[in-house]
Amino acid sequence: MPELLIHSMAEFADIILGVLDHAGAQVIAEVGAEYGGMSSLLAEHVAGQGGALISIDPAPKPEFLAWLETQPAVRHLAQDSLSAIPTLAGVDAWLIDGDHNWYTVYHELRAIDAIDESSAYLSVQALTAIFVAANYEEPNRSVEQRELNRANADGALMRFEFFQCLCRVSILKYVTDEEAAEDIDDVSDALERLLTGDIIPRLPPEAMHDNEVFRRNRLSRRPRRRFSSGTTPRCGPSSSSTRARSTSSRSSMAGTHGNSRTAADPFLRQTC
Repeated sequence: MPELLIHSMAEFADIILGVLDHAGAQVIAEVGAEYGGMSSLLAEHVAGQGGALISIDPAPKPEFLAWLETQPAVRHLAQDSLSAIPTLAGVDAWLIDGDHNWYTVYHELRAIDAIDESSAYLSVQALTAIFVAANYEEPNRSVEQRELNRANADGALMRFEFFQCLCRVSILKYVTDEEAAEDIDDVSDALERLLTGDIIPRLPPEAMHDNEVFRRNRLSRRPRRRFSSGTTPRCGPSSSSTRARSTSSRSSMAGTHGNSRTAADPFLRQTC
């Protein structure tokens, strides 16, 4: 099997397998096998879970078919996805990576009940429109804009674009929908509800790791001199001569101006 396929889901195996492990998925169905790069990783994963892998691909590569002969726990369905999916039941997780066109993917998602048909505002078309709007690039009218567009992948979201998508989704889900917007005052409330009610509870523990904890505890700590309340700070050894000179200077000034408060004031005598 080829070692590197840029378009293969195997390049995201660490993320995908982590999600499957967190979900406890034992029976996994994948749409699209090709060379079997991701299939082999999924088969290894389900073997550790005591589960099974179902691979749907009407015309996989010979490398996949050769590998399949050594995998008794892998079931291959040589059918198109829209014909094979309705025949399956008891699948814990789906990996959709087959024919990348809107009609096929939309009906695949409908067939596996991944689309909430009851949502009047968060349809596949609405989410697609959000992605297109957030991923829009300004024309190359300057060198700066040209460099920015070059760094911005057309088929992916940069951080600020992803945040824009979250804002747009929260508006559709909790502002546009009048029933859900009863106790929502503005977009910030809608975004907070989306994050705390819909996204964060579904994240695996590793996604909740705070990278700043290590920085704060290990890298950003500075030694500080702590003083207990009600006590006077101690002067260091090197400050004794300075204190003496300062006291002498103040005494001299007091004699000049007829003010002897420095010598009589216990607070000034204790001050470093």
